[in-house]
Amino acid sequence: MSATETVKQSPKGNDNINKDRCNQTTVTATGSFSTNGAGGWVFYSWIRVDNQGNRTVVPEAPIRVAAGDTSAHPVAADTFTPQHSGSDQLVFVNPAYSVPAQSWNCVG
Repeated sequence: MSATETVKQSPKGNDNINKDRCNQTTVTATGSFSTNGAGGWVFYSWIRVDNQGNRTVVPEAPIRVAAGDTSAHPVAADTFTPQHSGSDQLVFVNPAYSVPAQSWNCVG
């Protein structure tokens, strides 16, 4: 299995004065995966950890991959308004695999 992840943050609205404030920021994590062609269900979650030590696990609906399919499959995006700076990581439960966490920064 292989996978990719990207985390982007963007300001809400057109207010450039408060664009670095967490409550004025939207974080969107996207990703995709491919397998070696083994068919079956792929189970995954997004795991967020902020700089205050708060951990949030966001399980997503499993994706069924047909036998012989080695193409890239997008995962559900994780979009949220953070309370603090932190990181988001795409973690596959079955088959077990994870990508390095990607971070975002904002002012709480």
